[in-house]
Amino acid sequence: MMIPPTNYPTLQIGSTGPAVVHLQESLVVQGFDPGMIDGIFGPKTQAAVIAFQSCCCLVPDGIVGPITWAALEAACPPPLDHLSGAQMSSCMPYVSQAGCAPSAPARPARTQSCPTLREGSRGASVRELQTLLSNHGFNPGPIDGIFGPRTRAAVVSFQTSKGLSPDGIVGPRTWAALGVNCTSSPSTKCPTLRRGSRGSSVRTLQTRLNNQGFNPGPIDGIFGSRTQAAVIAFQNSRCLSPDGIVGRKTWAALGGCC
Repeated sequence: MMIPPTNYPTLQIGSTGPAVVHLQESLVVQGFDPGMIDGIFGPKTQAAVIAFQSCCCLVPDGIVGPITWAALEAACPPPLDHLSGAQMSSCMPYVSQAGCAPSAPARPARTQSCPTLREGSRGASVRELQTLLSNHGFNPGPIDGIFGPRTRAAVVSFQTSKGLSPDGIVGPRTWAALGVNCTSSPSTKCPTLRRGSRGSSVRTLQTRLNNQGFNPGPIDGIFGSRTQAAVIAFQNSRCLSPDGIVGRKTWAALGGCC
C-alpha cells in the first residue's frame, strides 16, 4: 500500500489523485469495495465510504474528512447494535475481519445559546462552529474564530449534506444539525435599545456585537457612542436600516435577545 498523504485532504465524489488511491486501498483493506483503484472518487467509492461510515457510527455522508480518515487508519470496530438490517449487510465483510465492539451511549445534544453566524463573524462562537464542523468531517480551515470563505464553504457543504438551505448562515437549524440544542429566550419580547440605554440587555447586546466582530467598547452595560457605532456598522453589514437603534430586526440578526 502506498504511503498515506501527509495532509489527509477532505475527499468527496469528484475528487481525484493519489489521496483517493490511498482511500480506495484503505477501504479494500477494511473489506469494502470501492471499485477500481484508479484515484477517481466515483459512485462506487462513495458507496463504500458510506458503508464504512455506517459501520463505525460516523455521519454517513460519503465525505472523507478528518474523522473518517482517523477511523480508516485506526480500523474502528463497528458497534452493530446501532445498525439497520441493510447497514448490517453492508458491514459484514468488515465485521468478519475486525469483530465488534459494544456501542457507547449516545451523548445528548449540548444546550447553549446560538448566535446567528455568517461570513465576517468572529469570536468564541465561530471557534465552536469551526470545531464542530471539523468533528463532522468538514474542513473550515484554521480553528481561529474568524468566519472566512473556507468556513463558509464548510458550512454550505454541511448544510447540503443535511438537507438544509445551503445559505452559509448558521442559525438554529444548522446549530441543531451540528448537535447543539439552542436555548430560546424565556420571553419573546426584546427591549428596544438606543444611545443612553443601560443594563443587562445592553451588556447582552455588546457581547453579541463583539462575537460578530464589531467592537462596542467595554462590555459595561452602557449604550454609548462606541456601542452605537458598532450597532450602525453591524446594521450596514446586514442591510438593515443603519439608525443605531436596536429593535426587533437587529436583535433577530444578532441571534435574539436571550
